[in-house]
Amino acid sequence: TQTSTTSQATSNATTLNHITINEFATRGPNGSYDEFAELYTPTNSDITITGWKLQYKSATGDTWQSKVGSGISGVIKSKSFFLLASKGYSLATQADYLHNANWGLSDIGGHLRIIDTNSTTIDKVGWGDANDAEGSPAPTLEENKSVARKSLTTDTDNNSNDFTLATPSPKNSSNQ
Repeated sequence: TQTSTTSQATSNATTLNHITINEFATRGPNGSYDEFAELYTPTNSDITITGWKLQYKSATGDTWQSKVGSGISGVIKSKSFFLLASKGYSLATQADYLHNANWGLSDIGGHLRIIDTNSTTIDKVGWGDANDAEGSPAPTLEENKSVARKSLTTDTDNNSNDFTLATPSPKNSSNQ
């Protein structure tokens, strides 16, 4: 994960210099395809993410799989959200989708990462029994729950410190 040169304990919206995976769920009321991943940029500039990819690998796997077809298309506005959701995500209306994606994830353990057009990992999160998390894994996902970043402006590169279980609340670019 890219990090700022400022101490991670004191990161804020003006010093954290990369997009983060802010919240995700891999199993909702309608099963394992009822899922979303929400990105956030705490930066002071808009960031074009066309060609970037959201990828998944299992808890013990070695192979990353792209979950949004050939890549994401769009711009994340400064201090704004970008929602990637399966076509059947039950907690969002059609207006919430900035990009429809349909992918299958495990609700036991795994990894998500966002990579840029150069295949550089911008942010990564491992949860449950993940073997490749940043630091220690985030909590194990539970049905109808999400894993959410504790603070929009903090990325300590330790998933257990940065994330908590939450009630799903996916946000898109209209939420600032």
